[in-house]
Amino acid sequence: MKAFQYTQATIQGTPMRKYGRLKRFWLHPKRSTVAWAGRWICRSALVLPAVSHLVGPAAYADETTKLPSQPQQSQSEPALVIEDPWVRAMPPGRAMTAGYLRVENTSAYPVQITGVASSAGNASLHETRMVEGKSSMRPVEDLLIEPGETLALAPGGLHIMLMGLAATPLEGELVPLCLTTSIGEACTQATVRRSAPSTERAADHNHH
Repeated sequence: MKAFQYTQATIQGTPMRKYGRLKRFWLHPKRSTVAWAGRWICRSALVLPAVSHLVGPAAYADETTKLPSQPQQSQSEPALVIEDPWVRAMPPGRAMTAGYLRVENTSAYPVQITGVASSAGNASLHETRMVEGKSSMRPVEDLLIEPGETLALAPGGLHIMLMGLAATPLEGELVPLCLTTSIGEACTQATVRRSAPSTERAADHNHH
């Protein structure tokens, strides 16, 4: 405000050439307040984005590094590997049989089997046990397979019950079996046999 009053008084009491010098002084690019403010705004427009670009990633670096890493299973390598699936051959007219297999958990986490399904009939998990010298069978709700372990469904123990069959599977035919698990379905084709594949291989070896 003082500068403005001084300028007005000087204009009224001085020749115009002095007013011109005062005008040039206040509007000089190095002395003028307006010019100084303009230069400050321009520099801020250039500096602030650069600073935010440098500070931004650093501010979120800690949050990014704290996110837990989730190991992923390769798409080409299934987490569950089913081996030697087979279904016991039964006499014609029987509407019930059993299925067996071995399943290996190749993942780094426990996998839970919660059920089984088949288009051939009603499928469910069962277990055969000896109770007071007698064989008894009971349903099983779920099975847990630890990482790297193999679960065996075999005669005299855990197995898949197939009931309500529309037709008795013939020896050599394939019966679809699907395990329902905590990581999805694992399906296979079980061959109808009279005995376990390992027993048949041993018998063939003895014949030779």
